[in-house]
Amino acid sequence: DNLCTFLPQDKVGNFSGFDKQALLAETEKSLSGQLYDTHQELIKLESEVRSSGCDVQTVEEKLKNLEAENRRLEREKELMEERQSYLERIELLKKKRAWLIFDAKRLEALEVKEERANLKNQLKEAQKQIKPVKEKHAQMEGEVSKIKSRYTSLENKVKKDRKTYEDCETKTQTFQDNIENTL
Repeated sequence: DNLCTFLPQDKVGNFSGFDKQALLAETEKSLSGQLYDTHQELIKLESEVRSSGCDVQTVEEKLKNLEAENRRLEREKELMEERQSYLERIELLKKKRAWLIFDAKRLEALEVKEERANLKNQLKEAQKQIKPVKEKHAQMEGEVSKIKSRYTSLENKVKKDRKTYEDCETKTQTFQDNIENTL
């Protein structure tokens, strides 16, 4: 069973120049195209398996790198979550601080309002106690005013009387001088 008997003669001459792999491939082509395609697919798969051996190491390295990156990113994520938690806490504390300040100011305002009311009451009491003194003072002021006015009028009268006295004395002196001169 020589396979060369089934092939055209021009193809048979070419067989002598082929190496083992090419001879097998040409034989497969001549027998069945499907057989050749299957063989080519097997060759391709074998080269993929061989190259995948190298790729397994590359993939393992890549996997290790990605796992390390993943751990780093996980830690970074934890830090970001922790930071976010702190930021939220800060916001909460700022709001709480504002309320505490507000409450303190409100209490301070209430105390001041209460103190003001107390001072008003004390002022009213003091004014009640001072009222008789003020009335007495006003009465005394009136009397002082009357006395001043009386004093002023008396002083004016005294001045007038003194002037009259001096005028009279001057006249008396003049008369006396005239009398002495005449005598």
